[in-house]
Amino acid sequence: MLVTAAQMQEHERKVIEAGLSAEVLMERAAMGIAAAVRETFPQPGTLVCFCGCGNNGGDALAVGAILKKYGWRVRTRLACDGNELRGLPRKHWIALGEPEWDGFHWRGPLVLLDGLVGIGSRGQLRAPLDAMAEEMNALRISHHASTFAIDLPSGLNPDTGQPTAICVIADVTATIAVPKSGLVSDSAVANVGRLMVVPVEGLEWNGESNAEVMTPRLLLPLLPKRSFAMHKGEAGRLLIIAGSKCLAGAASLACAGAIGAGAGLIKLICDSARDVPVEVMMADSDDWCAEAAAADAVVIGPGLGDSHDAKVERLVAECKRPMVIDADALNALSRRGLDALHRSSAPRLLTPHPGEMRRLYPGEGDRRTWAESFAGEFSGHTILLKGARTVMATKDRPTRFNTTGNAGMACGGMGDVLSGVLGALLAQNVPLHDAAALGSWVLGRAAEAAISSGQHSQESLSAGIVAAYLGRAWNLLRESPY
Repeated sequence: MLVTAAQMQEHERKVIEAGLSAEVLMERAAMGIAAAVRETFPQPGTLVCFCGCGNNGGDALAVGAILKKYGWRVRTRLACDGNELRGLPRKHWIALGEPEWDGFHWRGPLVLLDGLVGIGSRGQLRAPLDAMAEEMNALRISHHASTFAIDLPSGLNPDTGQPTAICVIADVTATIAVPKSGLVSDSAVANVGRLMVVPVEGLEWNGESNAEVMTPRLLLPLLPKRSFAMHKGEAGRLLIIAGSKCLAGAASLACAGAIGAGAGLIKLICDSARDVPVEVMMADSDDWCAEAAAADAVVIGPGLGDSHDAKVERLVAECKRPMVIDADALNALSRRGLDALHRSSAPRLLTPHPGEMRRLYPGEGDRRTWAESFAGEFSGHTILLKGARTVMATKDRPTRFNTTGNAGMACGGMGDVLSGVLGALLAQNVPLHDAAALGSWVLGRAAEAAISSGQHSQESLSAGIVAAYLGRAWNLLRESPY
């Protein structure tokens, strides 16, 4: 769930009053943040701890001490003289015993740990914190350093997500125990980056909420557990209607996504198929409704072209199977109107990017409001609004925000792979809202796994590479808290 800074501070106060010390909480949080750094960067490098004089600086120093044991070269950048530190920050500074960073970086990743201020901070960063934030942002550009923010990027309002004039730009934000509401706002995305929720024993927060952030703890129970005696028919029959003369690759990528998400049997209708995976059957049929009736779920739209509008509209309105509607099928609905969604008695998962959404359902305000407005009007259907912070909305369900992915996904074909993943999950009887959450999370996690393997970079990433790492992503869902 999402909480305000005041709610989190009150929660921490009650936990400490109940007998769990601030020192233990800091140590547990530091262990979690250190684990997140190591998972993101498997090979040790140089860690520079940018520390304010409060407890957030203490968190950073504690993380530095842990990573030092794993072979990291650790240096500090303090906002005050170390002798001026008090309490736990001073204790961790003495224990770390590392000098100020002199700008030297030898090999491995250069990671900047943002421990300047915590969630209690408001307004503009004051000197020298503002200069330190600017230094971190400059190092991201000049040295291609990666910035890890503790709890939130310094200078970002934790409740509204509005960055101040000088605000840390983080590649990863490791928020402690419970995500803060501002971290998922549209205005915060560029500063927050990849959002990791660090589990801290004793700080768990169980309660109802109208919004959720995707974590493995939330998602793993949604993934079907397979029986040893399972056969391919029980893994789901998926029909994919995709591809055209100039966009045949979209069909191939959608099929690759479906294979990587466990569909038992995949059938493809494509005007001009090429490079189709050998596991996929081709359907030489013009009767989409008849083919759909024999499937457990349908994907329609990737690379389909603009010559099938009437058939798309009919299938959306009449098909009795759950369906993923993507790309050119969304554009067909934007031209023909959305009455087919009202007439449909089966659930539909629509996956627009912002441009498609504007054509389909013009709206104003933030992405969450936009998606929730659509879901409220089209009850029984789910909207997955793509972006760096993908939003999923279904009427009477908590709105969900994805956390995974990286800038290497900014290339063609990612949505095609996602459609295949989503279709495979629907074919395995995963409800739409849950399939949207699982699919968006695992696609982003696959992109991360490709890069952490050391074989790929953000520059070299492609949709096909991401599809090849879906297996690793599913395993990470089971193995990792992030």
